[in-house]
Formats: sequence, C-alpha cells, structure tokens
Amino acid sequence: MKRKNKACYFCGQPGTSLEHVPSKQMFIAFDCDAITVPSCNKHNNGKSGIDEAIVKSFLIAIEGDSKRRSLNQNVQSALKAAAHRFDQVKNTVIRGPFVKNKSDALLSQQTAFVKDNLGIPIWVTQVTAGLIWDCMQDFENGNDWSGADSWSLNYIKQGENGELSEEEHLRIVTENQVRANKLLSHDWIEGWSSFPRKYPSDIYNFKVLFTKERIVFLHEFYADYHWVTGFIASDETRSRIKDKLSASI
Repeated sequence: MKRKNKACYFCGQPGTSLEHVPSKQMFIAFDCDAITVPSCNKHNNGKSGIDEAIVKSFLIAIEGDSKRRSLNQNVQSALKAAAHRFDQVKNTVIRGPFVKNKSDALLSQQTAFVKDNLGIPIWVTQVTAGLIWDCMQDFENGNDWSGADSWSLNYIKQGENGELSEEEHLRIVTENQVRANKLLSHDWIEGWSSFPRKYPSDIYNFKVLFTKERIVFLHEFYADYHWVTGFIASDETRSRIKDKLSASI
C-alpha cells in the first residue's frame, strides 16, 4: 500500500495525500528533509492554506519585534524567504498593537493576530499527532486527540478588534507563566527530527515529557514560540515513543 493511502494521521480515515510535519512553509529557506504522514483532505493543512497563515503569523510577529532584539541567522533567513508573501495572508493575519490603553512599557509592542477560525491550538495538536504517526507508522485508535490540550505562553486569544485591555493581558500572561514554570521544572527528553538532513533546531524542535496520565510535547518554533500539547496515549504509543527517543540519543 502506498504510504499516502494509509490511515490519516489525525482521524484514521483513508489517506489521500501527505501532510508535512510541521509545515514545509517553515523550511523553504533550508536544505533539509521532511517528516511526512498520510492525511485525508480535511486534515491536510497545507492544502487548506492554514499552514501558510499560521507560519506567516509567527514570522510577522517576529518581524514586528525585530527592532527590539537581535535574531539569529537562521531566523533571519526564514523571515527574508517569507516576507514577500506576507500580503497573501492579510485577510487572516492582522498586524496591530497587542493591548489597548498601553503603559509606556508596552507602547511599542506589536504582534500578529490570527483569526480564531484558523485555530492555532488545533494546528499544534495536529503537529503532535503527525509526530506520533511518524513514530508508530500507523494510526493508533487508543490516542485521544479530541481531549488533547494545546496552549502557549506566547499565545493569547485576541479580544475585540484584536486588542486586550492591559489588565486582561497581564492576568492571562501570569496564569500561563505559572503553568509553564510548573511544566518546565520537569526533565524533558529531546525529540527526533527529519532524516537524514535534520530540521534546523532553531527553526523547529520538540521535547517530550511522560506524566502518569499524559504524554506532553513541548514544541519550539523559530527559537521563540513555545507550544505545549498534552494527550492521553495508549500503552503501545508510550512504549514506542520511549523506544524511538532512546534510539535518537
């Protein structure tokens, strides 16, 4: 059976194409291989345009912040390769101030807002599911993606007109920081990459944590954006992931 015709990495329905994990949009400036998994049409984000909008939102936010901090060479290369296409996502990615009624400390802070219907949390969950398929080489019914929890210290759901009050912003950031500190106190295991030419680790890498109830993935995009996905996994998935991580050391 051709690989793309195997069960979809996310729902288990027959695959019709291959999905890149994560999006190939992230690596257009680099000479690396890719992790690909079978996908049904519904869950191929490359075909739907979701990949491009979300990846460009990361880079647009980085561009907006580049005057306040230096960027490493690979991130600069990724930004340069994608910048000419920023206008193509202007209907789904909105540039603007992060908060309204800003204090002087936040006066110059700009960011990129992604329309809610794109669903960055589910996109990150699907990246995680793709990595699990890559490990298992098949869809595993025992993994509960419907109950997966994806969140980020870097992501705050936009308010009306794309802005939050400063009080709302600080409350959410504080809550997320407490949650992140608790997770980061654990010992994480370095994940795997594309083979044989690996992804540039400062463009994308991930780590894994095993808790009693869940497996947790920590994704890092562009050496700046951190997303966490936790999900309930089958015993077989736990065992196979541990074996793959051991082999990657």
